[in-house]
Amino acid sequence: MQTLIRVLKNHWEWLTFIAVTLITRLYLLSVYDVELSQDGFDAVRTLTIWQTQGASAVPRDLIDRFILHPLYMLLLAAWRILTPASIDFYFAARLLSSLIACVAIVVMFEFTRRAFGKVAAWIAALFLAFAPTFLWESVAILSSTLFLALYLAVLLTLLPSRYRLAAFFASLAALTRYEGIVLIALTFLLLLVRDVRERKFRRDDWLFCLAFALAFPIALMATGVLTTGNALQFLGSNSMAALWLRFLAPGDFFNRAAFFITRYPALLPIAIVWLGGAGALLQSSGIERARPDCCSSLPRFTCCFSRYWCGSIIQHSKCVS
Repeated sequence: MQTLIRVLKNHWEWLTFIAVTLITRLYLLSVYDVELSQDGFDAVRTLTIWQTQGASAVPRDLIDRFILHPLYMLLLAAWRILTPASIDFYFAARLLSSLIACVAIVVMFEFTRRAFGKVAAWIAALFLAFAPTFLWESVAILSSTLFLALYLAVLLTLLPSRYRLAAFFASLAALTRYEGIVLIALTFLLLLVRDVRERKFRRDDWLFCLAFALAFPIALMATGVLTTGNALQFLGSNSMAALWLRFLAPGDFFNRAAFFITRYPALLPIAIVWLGGAGALLQSSGIERARPDCCSSLPRFTCCFSRYWCGSIIQHSKCVS
């Protein structure tokens, strides 16, 4: 009992954000009970064929999709094994995205708190929790939420200069989405900056980070040799995915956000209620009493934000009517 009280006392912010994120996603899952992404249908189809007919029966186009997000697909496969047959796996897979979204919100809060302070962390986490694109991705069968959680984990571990752990998370991010190689490069860059500043070369850190960096291309090349005989086959597939994300994804993300704002107006009151509740909770708990100017700024921000969205809802209702 004492342990539970201690956890609630020390990590009540985490529990608050998990509740905020999970409750809103469960609401979405109950109201919109269909998968919105073609990638989600392909992912479930791949796992179904793999489970019922074997890996050799999976079509080549689905193999390419699998290798574009190998870590997420393996996580999804493990999740399917744990899911009872009586539960619709489409729902279970979307729920997995929601659970990962809770982790991403908590990591965002911790990173921003350590880098910029607690008030900034609350604002950043709440904005992320109700960002339209993130709402959509956290109730769809996509690798985006996992990649974001790993991305933020890299930044969080780089703050205290824990380069080995950052390289580990960066390699996992690269195995989730090809763009994760940027995080590997960032880890090496900051490692170089540290050694130059300290004028000391730490070989063990470099070898450790290099091993994780090489794990990503070696895994893809080995898979390519085993499945197609071409070591560069899946590296090329990932390159095509990177080009898509660079040139085509921004417009697609805009369409998703517009879809949520115009077609899901019921989300906005929920966002206002939780944002206002979080602001009231912060104010009543007396956080950062040593800095009353910061504490008073959050309720004012919450009020302005709520007024803005209330005005948007009222205006939208008038247009619809």
